[in-house]
Parts: sequence; structure tokens; C-alpha cells
Amino acid sequence: MSEQDSNHPGVPHWKAQRRSALVLIPLSLWVLYSLINNIGASFSDARDWVANPVVAILLAIFSSALFFHAKLGLQVIIEDYISDISGRQSLIRISNLICWIAMLVAVASIMRIAFQGQF
Repeated sequence: MSEQDSNHPGVPHWKAQRRSALVLIPLSLWVLYSLINNIGASFSDARDWVANPVVAILLAIFSSALFFHAKLGLQVIIEDYISDISGRQSLIRISNLICWIAMLVAVASIMRIAFQGQF
């Protein structure tokens, strides 16, 4: 990549999207493997699994990376297909807000399960 290309305003966004995808690849495989392994598990078994500190941290990282990646992807879609500038900016703000709220709810839920009964 030339110096001129790295000064383009879209480069940091592109790099962030690729980095979040790289984080999501192994974590997605782990989540898929874990879900398949826990088919038929009871609710209390699933809660105990999430309460494991290592699992809780990995799930929090997975959720954060997932919603961050979704936020970046939605922004690109909106920028590509919405021609009205003010409408585009509003939709980007709304989608960013929804992604951040979803991420906070997911991480807070994981942490609530992980720390349940410890305080």
C-alpha cells in the first residue's frame, strides 16, 4: 500500500473491519463448537458454563467484536446505498447506537451470570 493510499479516510475503517474479522474467526469456531457440544444441556448447565471465568471473558470478547464488526459493516452498507447525506448520517448514528446498546447488554448479561452470587 502506498503512502497516498494510507492517507485515505477509509483506510482506518477498512483495517478495523479486517482486524475485528480476524478476532471473530477463532472465537466463532469456538462458540460454534461449544454450542454443538452443549446441545441438550439443561439451563443450569448452560448457566454454569457461562459462569466459568475463561468462558465469560471469551464470550464478552466475542460479543464485543461481533457488534463492533456489525457496526462497521452496517456503516459501509449505509454509505454505499443511501444517497441522501442527512439520511445517511442519521441512519449511521442510529445503527451505531443500536450496536453499542446490544454490545453493552450482551456483555452486562454475561458478566451478571459470571459474577452471580459473588457479591
